Amino acid sequence: MIKLEHPILTNEDLEKLRHVNHPGFKAFSIPILFPADLGPKGLESALDMIFMVADKAIESGVNIIILSDRGISAENAPIPALLALSGLHHHLIRQGTRTRVGLVLESGEPREFIILRCSSATVAAPSIPTSRSNRSMT
Repeated sequence: MIKLEHPILTNEDLEKLRHVNHPGFKAFSIPILFPADLGPKGLESALDMIFMVADKAIESGVNIIILSDRGISAENAPIPALLALSGLHHHLIRQGTRTRVGLVLESGEPREFIILRCSSATVAAPSIPTSRSNRSMT
């Protein structure tokens, strides 16, 4: 079992989760970025790709999916975190695989916990420095 003291992870806790070494747990990261120059069509294609990659990851035994907007640049725009997370959540429900995987969000976008809970994230890690070093994963 992986025990989390708080639903908001520190960067250190996220890295522990990303590289989890417990029997029965396998994590996989999926970028939630799209080519900025492709506009809305690029966003839609990127969402479809996220869904396909997540399906393949689950088929291979992954049970922790980390959606990450790290890597934002002039060329790579972030998919809105709520859209990516809730879109994947509903896709997995339609596929019948949602209960087989935990969803983690690594993003600098969400500013309020209620947004994260409404988006079906199991936990979230803000991609900004945190001062919660006293809250750790065991």
